[in-house]
Amino acid sequence: MKRILTCLYVLIYATINCSGQDQTIIDSILHVLDTTKSSWVISRASTEIAWEYLDNVDSLAYKYGDQAYKISHAIGDTANFIKSGRIIGVVLGKSGMQASAIEILERIYPIALRHNNLREAAKISNRLGLCYYQLSIFDQALVWHSNNYEHAKSLKDINGYSIALNNIGLVHYKLTNYELAVKNLSHSISIKEEHGIMYDLDLAYINLALATANTKNSDSLNTVHAREYIAKGMS
Repeated sequence: MKRILTCLYVLIYATINCSGQDQTIIDSILHVLDTTKSSWVISRASTEIAWEYLDNVDSLAYKYGDQAYKISHAIGDTANFIKSGRIIGVVLGKSGMQASAIEILERIYPIALRHNNLREAAKISNRLGLCYYQLSIFDQALVWHSNNYEHAKSLKDINGYSIALNNIGLVHYKLTNYELAVKNLSHSISIKEEHGIMYDLDLAYINLALATANTKNSDSLNTVHAREYIAKGMS
């Protein structure tokens, strides 16, 4: 059992993937910014540039996201205000500024709900759950990942549903609710396999192995199951 736990030294946290940088797209949008005087267009274009820079150049993602956020607020473009705010929250969280990320994300979440923008509400919930998890405030992380779970169900978003269950399982693990961790992680895996979602399936099995190794079943049984899950995760 110790060898298993030594190998499984980290919980893999599932998040919603962000767009990668595409310089051709960025150049095209920058041209729009250089040639327009419309605040609405500037705001929308800035959001798109921020999205393209996300995961690659955080400083520029924040710069353009913040510009879009402020202009959207000034002109009353609620949809773009929410999206650009979420981008800022992602950048702040990635930069180790979880408290600042939480502040802005919790500001825009109720606005997304009021405007029935459930897709943004789901993404914001997921990001808030991650921020609280990183701050080791696990009760709040559970609240937000549970919100994400409910939003994903309403949207019939199978991938989002499986991600939420995985993250709920990881939070239960941190709270030492190992049986609940196993239940949610197993459910997440079954959804992935049923719908052919291969992304992070290997990591999901490793997470399940770690949770299983800590449940109240006999140590020998835990070891057998944990080894089976590790084998699936490594295959």
